[in-house]
Amino acid sequence: MVTHTRGGSITSYEFKLGAFGRVLEQAIYNRLSFDRSYVVVASMPRLQNFQLSERYSVGIILVDQLQARCVLRSPARHAEPALRARLNARLLAAGG
Repeated sequence: MVTHTRGGSITSYEFKLGAFGRVLEQAIYNRLSFDRSYVVVASMPRLQNFQLSERYSVGIILVDQLQARCVLRSPARHAEPALRARLNARLLAAGG
């Protein structure tokens, strides 16, 4: 899932119930094109995975029951300009 704000910020969200390592890997790749990147998971990741998320500037959103909360914020930074421009063009073409 992607959000694109009026201010131009582009954020990616990777959803996964298990296999945190795989979802984290994809979220790390997303950091190249997106201003922020989050993983959305159903349980708190192990300390090692939390630290990897922090190291690679990937945020964590924990969803349990009917509540979602951000347990690690992804810092805003501009993505690689050429990749970001291509992504922005694709989002606009898709109506976003």
